[in-house]
Amino acid sequence: MFDTVLFCIKALKRCLLLVLCGDVVGLALAVLNPVLRDQLLDIDTCLRCYERTRITFAKDEVSRKRLLELLERCRTRTELFVESFAVLYGDTDPYLGTRERLNNAVLNALKDLVDDLKDPAKGVEILAKANAVDVSMPWYEFNASSYLDELYRVEVEVRGFDESRLVNAKSVAIVLDNAGEAVLDVAFAMLLAIKGIDVWILTRSQPYEVDVVYDEVVELVKRVGKVLGIDARIRVLGTGSRYQPPAKPYVSSDVIKVMERADLVISKGVGNFKAFLEYRPIDLGKVLFLLKAKCPPMARFLGIEMGRAIASMGIA
Repeated sequence: MFDTVLFCIKALKRCLLLVLCGDVVGLALAVLNPVLRDQLLDIDTCLRCYERTRITFAKDEVSRKRLLELLERCRTRTELFVESFAVLYGDTDPYLGTRERLNNAVLNALKDLVDDLKDPAKGVEILAKANAVDVSMPWYEFNASSYLDELYRVEVEVRGFDESRLVNAKSVAIVLDNAGEAVLDVAFAMLLAIKGIDVWILTRSQPYEVDVVYDEVVELVKRVGKVLGIDARIRVLGTGSRYQPPAKPYVSSDVIKVMERADLVISKGVGNFKAFLEYRPIDLGKVLFLLKAKCPPMARFLGIEMGRAIASMGIA
């Protein structure tokens, strides 16, 4: 009886708040889990992003209600966006075709980029700039037609990274992000492996937006090796879930062990960056973060301009 009354009170509260606040963001703010509130870089901006990339795409009122309930239940940004993706799309994979097109486009251009990828310092900068790939956001729109040109135009801010950290590493774990750029990540991994470095590639196992998944990466290793004309021994490990590798409570313990044992962990993209901050599965001092600032709060947090790329050893 008490549970029923409590449920009705919460439902009434949501209805009243929606009327009083006049918009979804106002309601979201009112019911937001306090732990999640502390995790968001900018509450208003992050909630508007959630509204435009998740709530707007709700198929019906049931889905919309579930998306709003996640704001009360979830304790991290990572959990909120992964679980809301599952609510919207279930077992379907709406970005499968997009990922295939991105991978094919970069594979076709890979030979022109190999020389830069062979150089550790240049290679790291290329991988940081390559993080331009992503789904549409309120403050960022990926331009596929100019993507490859941007690899030479966009500036990279390098913080605390010395190439000797990479050259002298005996083992490296690379945490993947989006399709397209993953081709370059795999090529870089193979070029490290032929130098005798033990290389692991870590990735999601189940679909999430345009992030590559395990099966795709296994195939990319074969295709990239064919383009490069090399047969390097690299190991690919999936998280066993829809979550990214740093999300410790939701991924295989083997993924965490690989990162713990690696001399250097290379983390691609904003999603992995945030998950490392939220879950801190390993010492962040040995993580090289390669990403592009795609929203104002992230740009402010990193202290760089919107659209600029950064290569940061740990978090300054």
